[in-house]
Amino acid sequence: MFRALAGALILHEKIRTTDTKAKELRRVVERLITRARRLGEVAEADPKDLSAEDLARRLHARRVVARFLPRFGEKTNAEGDSEEVDLLEKLFTDLGPRFRDRDGGYTRIVKVGPRRVR
Repeated sequence: MFRALAGALILHEKIRTTDTKAKELRRVVERLITRARRLGEVAEADPKDLSAEDLARRLHARRVVARFLPRFGEKTNAEGDSEEVDLLEKLFTDLGPRFRDRDGGYTRIVKVGPRRVR
């Protein structure tokens, strides 16, 4: 369940779930983002420009994250078309650099109120 929630959170950068699940999911996702953030410039660099040591660091970080995170997620755009997004790529090239200057607290839980009664 947390693998799917973590994948959805990285794909959409926002999800709606219960408070308890969100608090547990925060622990998981923050560790994944920290792993991506610590790579720094190595995550975005062209593999031809990296040393063997940097390539190994990047590969190891991707494999550690891939053990928990699903590789691909499917996102539907406004027209109804769906596109497949590489979640590892998004984590390492988009979210990691975005939070490079932050030491933690990458996620925020916003309470939306009680559930709607049908």
